[in-house]
Amino acid sequence: MAVKINKGRALEGLSLTPMIDIVFLLLIFFLVTSKYEQEEHVVEINTPEMSEPTPIIDAESKILVVNQTGDMYLDGQKRAYDDIVKRLGAARLAGVKKVAVRADGGCEFNYVMLAITAVKKAKLEIELPGRPKGSSRN
Repeated sequence: MAVKINKGRALEGLSLTPMIDIVFLLLIFFLVTSKYEQEEHVVEINTPEMSEPTPIIDAESKILVVNQTGDMYLDGQKRAYDDIVKRLGAARLAGVKKVAVRADGGCEFNYVMLAITAVKKAKLEIELPGRPKGSSRN
């Protein structure tokens, strides 16, 4: 004789699968939208003021920093122009789409144009972040 167990109806309508899906979606959302601390502040520079808010640099972007003397830093290390073009080209092949060019406010414009030219040679998008008016330096 088989024993019949009555599980009741309370657990029939409760499925945890949609709740787990939502938890994973929220986890992915926060991982994608959170700003990762990058090599952005390795080199101390005084960025120029902007009238518009600074665009958010996403985690998949590279940061190219130009200091006041025209030295260029990629991945937190001082690099030559040809090396930067080569590394940005390799980054494009690896899936990077944007490069944020951060330049010191006292930097000569030709150094900034050299950095922009390196990004264009690598066929990547350019972001030029600054700082909002009235905010602290760097």
